Amino acid sequence: MLIALRADGGRPRGDSWALAVAQRDAIERFLDRGVRLSKIRRLLVRQGVAIPYPTLHRFAVAELDFGRTAATVPVADGEPGHEVQLDTGWMTLLGPDARGKQHRMRAWIFTPGVSRLRFVYPCFPETTATAIEACEAAWAFYGGIFRVILPDNTKAIVQHADPLEPTINPVFLEYAQARGFHIDPTRVRHPKDKARVERAVASVRDDCFGVEDLRDLDHAREHARQWCLHEYGTRRHGRTQRMPLEHFEAEEKGPCCPRPPRRTTSRCGVTPRSIAITSLRWRRRSTPCRRAGSARPSGPEPTATSSASTTARSWRRPIRASPRREVSRSVRPPGPQDALRPA
Repeated sequence: MLIALRADGGRPRGDSWALAVAQRDAIERFLDRGVRLSKIRRLLVRQGVAIPYPTLHRFAVAELDFGRTAATVPVADGEPGHEVQLDTGWMTLLGPDARGKQHRMRAWIFTPGVSRLRFVYPCFPETTATAIEACEAAWAFYGGIFRVILPDNTKAIVQHADPLEPTINPVFLEYAQARGFHIDPTRVRHPKDKARVERAVASVRDDCFGVEDLRDLDHAREHARQWCLHEYGTRRHGRTQRMPLEHFEAEEKGPCCPRPPRRTTSRCGVTPRSIAITSLRWRRRSTPCRRAGSARPSGPEPTATSSASTTARSWRRPIRASPRREVSRSVRPPGPQDALRPA
């Protein structure tokens, strides 16, 4: 208030500020061309105008709006326990293995929309199997399942990206149906669709795994879990002004859907892990194998413990025959080659 009442509006400017005012047009022209401020100072020195960098920076910020970005628009957090955002990225190198070789790991990062309590799950390949493992570990960490998951367009989850009708990986879609959550992929090159987790990769890589001696993948996963609970979870968030762990337990843990039993199957009666690739002559088909707890197929049980019984056990798997005709597995229709065989 006292500064605003003064006639000059603040302390008087020095001679360096007067030089910057005289070179206002040149400085503004360089900034419009994308020239760095340190380079602009060197160009002015070549012309015989020596302006200290702190003065030049203050002048560019106060008079030319240097360094200012677009205004941040707050987005509603939504309902507690409704949405979790998912991203993945490269992390760091693990310790050398028995052969002395180091492996670089990735990590799946989960961030709820309300509490921002992160969960980090390190892995090696970015595949559908590791995505399902990361989700299972996340549901165990949070004590429930979120109703909507917002992943990026990784091929492990989304086969074909589309703003309206994306093609989801069938195995991950089967897993989502079994667990009862909806998949809502983000648009391509729209990082603001999952802004709460978009910048988490760099912070997790530097804060969680930076300069850490990690022996193997299990050690990295345990270290990430302890970091999420005791370091990041107890740090006051700048947007919510609350500690993420306390915020989650107070508002988001209850509304999350309870976890179903681990062996829960989907409508077709198989789990995502019970997918086997069988070979039919030159064709390769994906067929569900019979697992514990599934319906037992009808037919006599094999009694011999030979290779024939192994073949009989494999016959119990459902298989798709050729659409041209239905062929029995045990009886082959006679053909021209049978006429040449001796009786």
